[in-house]
Amino acid sequence: MPSNVTYLLPFLVYSILFHSLKPPHLDSRYIADLTSKDWGLYYTMTSNLGKVSEMMDSFAALNNQDKEDVRNKISLLREEIEGEREASAVENESSHRDQT
Repeated sequence: MPSNVTYLLPFLVYSILFHSLKPPHLDSRYIADLTSKDWGLYYTMTSNLGKVSEMMDSFAALNNQDKEDVRNKISLLREEIEGEREASAVENESSHRDQT
């Protein structure tokens, strides 16, 4: 039986391809903020984005330019998620030091 990711792939690809990474579409800053506060969401989001990126070649309906566009947007989203996660970790460490 295919995983849930398989069922969601067309939706994810469509959303990434035809929408910007800014509000009101796919708000990458909001996604990064949410994932920085929840390790499970972070893991699920980054894992699924990686799977989508790896599977792009299997989407015969998309031309090479569209596939590259989706990969680039996924890369930008992952960079924003990682950046926010690192910033949050530094902030938490600093806050912890101030309390001791």
